[in-house]
Amino acid sequence: MFVNVMSLLPKPKPSNVTEDKLIGQIAQIIRVSGDEIRDKYDKKMTDTIDGLKNHIVQNPEKRDIYQKVVEQVFDDGEINWGRIVMLFYTVAKIAKELVTCLPGGVSDMISWTVGYLKKNVVGWILKMGGWMCSIAAIARFRITTVQLRCPPKPSSERAIAFTYLTTGMLLGGIVVFWLTGNARH
Repeated sequence: MFVNVMSLLPKPKPSNVTEDKLIGQIAQIIRVSGDEIRDKYDKKMTDTIDGLKNHIVQNPEKRDIYQKVVEQVFDDGEINWGRIVMLFYTVAKIAKELVTCLPGGVSDMISWTVGYLKKNVVGWILKMGGWMCSIAAIARFRITTVQLRCPPKPSSERAIAFTYLTTGMLLGGIVVFWLTGNARH
């Protein structure tokens, strides 16, 4: 018995040239930026994280050293998308290195990071219009014909804040694991 697979797929929608251009430009920005980060920082990050991992494995009671790293990222009061993305990248790489040695430590590290971000960074993310507006802000530098507008400040309900944070972490995690997986091959 044969099933017509094509009938199971969604019907194609008419192409929107402006939307296709926007999608292509955003995808290109992400590819170029991701490749630049990988090429410029991955070796340095890997070496430094290996050193941190070895220090933590040899001194498990000093797992809180990771917290000091996160706090120092924002201790000058400057919060920006680049720092947030690099923090996700770093957390994923540290977690990947520590998961076999200290699985409980990785769980604690991720929980602490989420708590830190909720307390110290989510407000800034919401003030900037959330994760989706950050993508639009990047695209705005390259797009001259499409005007993207996001509300300056969505509702400050905790549920919305948590949704933004979780969505961003999920997207960041996927990108980071993809980057770190490709960097090792």
